[in-house]
Amino acid sequence: MSELQLAVVRALWELGEGTVSDLLAQVVRNGRELASTTVATVLRRLEKDGWVEHRERGRQFVYRARVSREQATGGVLDRVTRAFFGGSIPALVSRLLESDQVSSEDLALMRALIARKEGRNES
Repeated sequence: MSELQLAVVRALWELGEGTVSDLLAQVVRNGRELASTTVATVLRRLEKDGWVEHRERGRQFVYRARVSREQATGGVLDRVTRAFFGGSIPALVSRLLESDQVSSEDLALMRALIARKEGRNES
């Protein structure tokens, strides 16, 4: 999915559903300037690829995402893990931890998530 397509799908996830005008306004609120014709073209392509669907309301199409944010992120992470890390989750996590952007708060949260996954309760 391109950055442009992601911007439109993100707007759909935020709104739940919307017309081209609704989605254009949300994309603009999110900091991206687009023409309504561009949004309409992106929506048609996303619909063709199975990411969104529409229903008719009078003369307008009302779009909604067919794929939840959770489904999309899970699929992307699975592909990245397989493509770049040979399917190794520890290799992916190791690479993330090498980032200078990881704070001590991030590490504490990750420890708590691991403890929860292991069935412990760590605060």
